[in-house]
Amino acid sequence: EGSSYATNGGYCKYRNPFSQMDTCVQLTGAGWTEEKGSEWCAAGGPMPGVTGTFVAEGNCEEFADPEFAGVCVADMGQSEETATAFAVDPSNLFTSCELVVSACKTFAQGAWVQEGGQCEDSDSSGSPGGAFGGGDDAADGGMLTADGKTVCALSPGIAGGGHMDTTSAWNNQCPNSNSSYSMPLRWKAAHTVRTTQKPTFTRGTVWYDLENGRRRGDSYMEEGELNMFNRARNSTFIHVGDMFYMINWDNNTCFTMPSPVGILRPNWIIDSLGFQATSQYLGKEYVEYEGSWRRVVKFRKTEPLEDAFMIQMYDDEHIWETPEGVKKRPLIRQTPGAPFQGDAIDMYFNHSTDFSDDVFEVYKLLNCTESTFNRSDFEDFDGFGSNDTTEGDGESDDDDGGFGGGLNFNSSLHVDSSVMEVRCFECDITYDDEVPEDDTGATGGDEPAAADADADADAGQDVQPVSGVFDLDQEPYLHVDWTVAGNGTLIMKMTAKTQNWFGLGFPEIECAMVPSESVVIEPTDEGLDVSTYYMTQRSMSGFQDTTLTVNDNTDGFQLLSAEKVDDDGDMIVEIHRSLEKGSTEPVSVTWASGDTRNLGYHGIDNK
Repeated sequence: EGSSYATNGGYCKYRNPFSQMDTCVQLTGAGWTEEKGSEWCAAGGPMPGVTGTFVAEGNCEEFADPEFAGVCVADMGQSEETATAFAVDPSNLFTSCELVVSACKTFAQGAWVQEGGQCEDSDSSGSPGGAFGGGDDAADGGMLTADGKTVCALSPGIAGGGHMDTTSAWNNQCPNSNSSYSMPLRWKAAHTVRTTQKPTFTRGTVWYDLENGRRRGDSYMEEGELNMFNRARNSTFIHVGDMFYMINWDNNTCFTMPSPVGILRPNWIIDSLGFQATSQYLGKEYVEYEGSWRRVVKFRKTEPLEDAFMIQMYDDEHIWETPEGVKKRPLIRQTPGAPFQGDAIDMYFNHSTDFSDDVFEVYKLLNCTESTFNRSDFEDFDGFGSNDTTEGDGESDDDDGGFGGGLNFNSSLHVDSSVMEVRCFECDITYDDEVPEDDTGATGGDEPAAADADADADAGQDVQPVSGVFDLDQEPYLHVDWTVAGNGTLIMKMTAKTQNWFGLGFPEIECAMVPSESVVIEPTDEGLDVSTYYMTQRSMSGFQDTTLTVNDNTDGFQLLSAEKVDDDGDMIVEIHRSLEKGSTEPVSVTWASGDTRNLGYHGIDNK
């Protein structure tokens, strides 16, 4: 508790509808009194619509947590300053550094202070943003053009699944730019949006300028009620880099708000990049479009923040000639919706690549001022910000439609057992298997046990063995010694200090979770149960079980030994797997461990 914000002056604890976890706000300003703090906490001060519990003396327990992340400071230096303390929980995605820091600076309009915690504000370090290809290492963000412009960089973490970094642009050197499923660098279309749980219908036009990181959307709300991000019937929304410009044509006003992400990247739906994201090719089908039936090509991609997915459909009957070659027009997009707007069905018509840059300059005609948006603004819109996250048809006792804190927890597009990575090998899409760490969607870490045999060796002859070691995890401790023998056999000796299940997988697609052959070890009172599975889906229903016993061969596996060394959980398993003799191709191996003895979900951290 060495933090300067652990003042022992009292705190407010409440249930955060974003993370579904208890959240603690330390009252650090000199103007707080016991009476004032108690009233503020009970009246939803930390988050409107949420009642907290006030403690007059003491500090938030997060300050003493070994996983202390840092604090989000609101009203810094003022008499009513507060500091929300965070700790990282590896099993809960909502406590990840990229989310808490971003939420602090955007929605809470606060300042992130690391205070010796685990979460650094990447903006303060001068790093350029997300990694090329969608990783989390900001230091490797994108690449530079001859004139010094950053291109192809993705937003860090979850946002990289859809968005480029705020400092980045896009050009024809970026991944899959030549694909017909990657949008042109400049395009516009007529655009309609219908939302569901809070029904609205808007009509307008959208423009994209990917080379300069710009997007404009004009909309007129024909049906429905105004909300936090649609404050006018007739409006324009311009996104340039790290800034939003919001124009209300009803009264000719303009205000700005910082954006934590760049605009939507043109190839977002066809890859599995972005933290915990999965892209799935869904094939072809007919949908109703402009009064007739149209054949479309369909993809979907997971959005982990709301445990939901997005769908995009491309025209498969007509070609779109663009300055960059033939493209497929995006016709329909379905999403779990922007904050406060519910599931949305976007439709695009009259596509074109011809327009003037002047469309992005319209905000300069008005006196745009900085938004005064703060937490109390939630109260101005009835029904938003309560704790209710009712599943189903969007109806609940509280009139919030399931929008805890603005997120659409009541989406009808929740991830289920049907979601899995599926690639379209018939499409002109290049799949990059150089997947950054933690973005693979695999069951755990991955370590290629490279078969570095002599490339000139005859495939029918034995070659010199190669070997290595790798610590997969420290808690629980998982260690592998591996050898590729001269006869082409991969020998893996796995040591585990755990009372719970653990396993290895050999995926057909490098570093992917499925499809995969897997070996799972489950400890029992008598010893170890070892089974092989052929995994086809990211759910228990996708596990096809075969029994593996000592010295039996099953689908290329041989279990040489499996022993429980002592009652403290030390276990050793040795597995042999036949490889193609003389092959120089790397072997991809995934791993996982669970929180129970019996096989089950390994947790969101891919442990």
